[in-house]
Amino acid sequence: MKITELNNGREFRVSFEHNGESLAALIPEEFLEDNVGDNTSSKERGLWIEKNFEEIRRTMIAKSDGGFINPSFGAIKLIQAEGET
Repeated sequence: MKITELNNGREFRVSFEHNGESLAALIPEEFLEDNVGDNTSSKERGLWIEKNFEEIRRTMIAKSDGGFINPSFGAIKLIQAEGET
């Protein structure tokens, strides 16, 4: 798992390997505000992502494979993995 801060820690990029494929997702600012709080630090947001990584991972896999997505995590957006064009 790799977590990268974007926009001064307001958003994050999360990536990991699944079945030999690199998956990456954007954790949008609005989603983090709704789940962690409007005025939270980038560290608090990063810790929340680490704590909830399993659900984030399941959401990313479901979006990639066409499976069931937990509606609470539906705002997570799959993006192109680093190194892919």
